[in-house]
Amino acid sequence: MKKFIHTHKILSIMVVLLLLPCLIGAFFYAKSLYDNYQAKQKLERTLAYNGYSNVVERSPFHKEASGLMNSMTWYQFTFATKETLEESYKYQKALKKPYKHLTLKNCPIVYWVILTPPTPKTKRWTTLIYLDTNTGPRGVWKSRYINNLRATSYKDLKMKEQDSKPTW
Repeated sequence: MKKFIHTHKILSIMVVLLLLPCLIGAFFYAKSLYDNYQAKQKLERTLAYNGYSNVVERSPFHKEASGLMNSMTWYQFTFATKETLEESYKYQKALKKPYKHLTLKNCPIVYWVILTPPTPKTKRWTTLIYLDTNTGPRGVWKSRYINNLRATSYKDLKMKEQDSKPTW
């Protein structure tokens, strides 16, 4: 084996150079999966702690980023409850549209939850919840009804002490 490596030095170096980026990529992928898992656990505990235990997921929990080189990151999640269904009925009535067919799986009004990781400025996890349409902040134009609903429903959720502390 030693003789093979010595005689095929270039081949050995190329194998190492190809394996190194693969290992680095696998490390970052695994770290990303673990961070998402940890954040989702924090969110689930926070929602249960604040009384949102019976929820219907409307969009999957995922990480968002903005800014140059992902300078600001947060996690998003939407869900429906009986309260969002009632607000959806009111919204559809205000638009003079049928509302009898609405269920938790198709109601237009949902809770948006934003989970923000610690930054050097905040030094702790924060969770914000508000009511909005299922399209969320992506929609450019929102009706006055939705803007008022969103503005009146903003809340910071309380987190358990061990969940709000950074893990670094």
